[in-house]
Amino acid sequence: MLSPSVLHIDCAVAVRHIEESICEAVYHRLHRKGIVVGVSGGVDSGVVAAVAARALGSDRVIGLVMPDADSASESAELAQMLGQALGIRMIVEDVTATLAAAGCYRRRDEAIRSVVPEYDDGYRCKIVLPDLVTLPGYPLYAVVVRSPSGEERRVRLPLDAYLGIVAATNFKQRVRKMMEYYYADRFRFAVAGTANRLEHDQGFIVQKAVRHIPFRPLDVGKLCFLRFEGVPHIAPSMLRGRATVRRGTSADIAERRAVRERRPLRRRARRRPDRGL
Repeated sequence: MLSPSVLHIDCAVAVRHIEESICEAVYHRLHRKGIVVGVSGGVDSGVVAAVAARALGSDRVIGLVMPDADSASESAELAQMLGQALGIRMIVEDVTATLAAAGCYRRRDEAIRSVVPEYDDGYRCKIVLPDLVTLPGYPLYAVVVRSPSGEERRVRLPLDAYLGIVAATNFKQRVRKMMEYYYADRFRFAVAGTANRLEHDQGFIVQKAVRHIPFRPLDVGKLCFLRFEGVPHIAPSMLRGRATVRRGTSADIAERRAVRERRPLRRRARRRPDRGL
């Protein structure tokens, strides 16, 4: 019978294996001095930063915080807490101006206004799916908008509007990855990705370039079991909430389903080495 026990791992063994992989990739394969990690304040990047610091030493890890106009202030605070706990160098780069210059916000807002004409400055939004596990029917994307007064409205997205929103918001992870490579080149470091297993499975990753650390991500469900002494606690609910917005199902349920279906993630990764962590 399938249960959460299938996600249990020997944390010490798993971390030691990843540490060895990081050292091999950074020092011997890529010939770099250290590693740059984009730190969001969430579970995935926090675990990667912690393991990288254990593997290379805190003086060889740079944590890059890259907020934008849509970022919650507590995300940057959590990222700074993590950096302080790990003793790594933290750099803050606000990417709002770069995203605005590329038309990220304007293009996204135009797509939203095609279905919610009143959407304007001060509104907040997110794309959602119905719960794919518990609710019947065909899953259709919708946008949830919140007005400055706090009133929420949910509207089904036609394909053109959905693609416009996704294409515009994808500027964010690509600009952030570009910034990571700037610091990697500046200090002769490598870049670590922070995508988890479900993001690899759904294609929610940024195409990598050179000097990228290709170690496999820890599974979403398994991340929540890893604990590092001195690292501030980050609630697993934060990760589940983000996964709900992207894929319409909670992370723990989706992970169990992935295990049950035996998706060939490892074989796919070997066939496509250009899609890294």
